[in-house]
Amino acid sequence: MQDRVKALIPLAAKLPWMNLLEVGIGQTNIQDHVYFLSDEDFGELLRGAKPYQRDDLKNDLLFLLNMGSIGAEHPSWKDHAKHLLDKYGINMQNFIQNAPIDVWTYADLANHVGFRGCEVLLIDCEGYDTRILRSMIEHCKVQDDDDAWPDIIQFESAGHCDKRDGPGAEDSMIHLLENDHGYILLEWNYSNTILVHNTALQPQNGRARADRLARWIWVNFQCYWCHERGKIDRSSPQLPFTAGTCWKCFQKYKRQVLR
Repeated sequence: MQDRVKALIPLAAKLPWMNLLEVGIGQTNIQDHVYFLSDEDFGELLRGAKPYQRDDLKNDLLFLLNMGSIGAEHPSWKDHAKHLLDKYGINMQNFIQNAPIDVWTYADLANHVGFRGCEVLLIDCEGYDTRILRSMIEHCKVQDDDDAWPDIIQFESAGHCDKRDGPGAEDSMIHLLENDHGYILLEWNYSNTILVHNTALQPQNGRARADRLARWIWVNFQCYWCHERGKIDRSSPQLPFTAGTCWKCFQKYKRQVLR
């Protein structure tokens, strides 16, 4: 895993205000393990494959190569490993590795890097997303500062957190952010959920920021069916979007949307 962080250093050096940290983020400050398929094993498996299977195997292995997971193997590891065993005869349990890693809280991260808040909190952490969000909430609640809350949150809602933290973990987090912490749901789909904080949309809290977010919503959220664009009004039937469809049309055409 260290080699993957090192590979980012030249790029990070070209970007302002960039920090690379090899830590996990969770609810408690602990040492845990990260489970992963190493680059070396990835290469060994490809070299040992039959030539006519090599391209397919590469595509199948890329999923596991990119899905390192803290605390346990990836929630979908067993299903994917069974596929590899059935198709190629490869027992992936012989190739899963783990290494120790420090897990910080969101507060630890904020204190170490020295930030008050952020514009975008983008999380894709293979079942750790809701734990990171709970840690973020605990930190922001005690700041007494609306700017501590991320303007936009996007997290993975593909069911991995439900497998780790119990059924409904992802939906419960969406409801918690909406009902208790001032977020408006912009879009939910089978991969990701996007929410925006209500205070960031209020001109009195910064017109430039509010205008920028309103323009972003207008440009990026348009209904496939009625072609209405996203609006920032909480009561608008155009929000939230589901799989590229506004809520009004989702109710009307949901059979086609979900097909």
